[in-house]
Amino acid sequence: LECLLERSNGIRMFMLENWPLSPGMVTKRELFEKIIPFDIPMSQYQDYKMHIKLLLLSDFMVSDKQSVLYRKADSQSGLSALNEVTTIRRQLEENLLMDSFLEITDVKLLRKIFPKELEKFEKIPKKTIPFILGMLALNSTEKYKKLWGYNQVAKFINNQDNYELVHNMYGFSYKNYLNLATSFVESQQINKYLKYKKLFNLVLFICVLLFVVIVTLLLI
Repeated sequence: LECLLERSNGIRMFMLENWPLSPGMVTKRELFEKIIPFDIPMSQYQDYKMHIKLLLLSDFMVSDKQSVLYRKADSQSGLSALNEVTTIRRQLEENLLMDSFLEITDVKLLRKIFPKELEKFEKIPKKTIPFILGMLALNSTEKYKKLWGYNQVAKFINNQDNYELVHNMYGFSYKNYLNLATSFVESQQINKYLKYKKLFNLVLFICVLLFVVIVTLLLI
């Protein structure tokens, strides 16, 4: 089974995870030459970033036909190994990886990638794409993507003209920016905080009441 997919679908999927394996990928030489050389700091996510760059240039085809064999080494020392060092390295590279999506400069393509999510944004000037991507990333369930999104919004509104632009177009205020931090707090943590806050207020009320009673008895 083979099927042709639009690059917008691929980019959306890549916002979630690096789902295809690079050993089974075939691409035209002229496309490959447009994305090289690769970034030196990227070692764990080099294939991930390569996929994103290719998708920004072309549609792609998916086939379920087995065409390659991949030998998995028994050693846990290579870049493909799943160990503590490679896991840490992935986390360190994740911010650089997410920067790849900033190469999206076509508003029409952006709307095709996130049709439902962008319905609330009636107008999207090209200049605001980093801000929009940041706001979208804040809705992710993965913390590193949320953190990247927060930083993109912060960097964007650090420019006065940019801040006034999103404030006038989307009603985004400094208070909204401060409230972005709440997206990092899990609902269970919020409930736990409210529970202890209620308990604290109850204990405080009892203490004050006892204090008043004791003072009243001493004065009698």
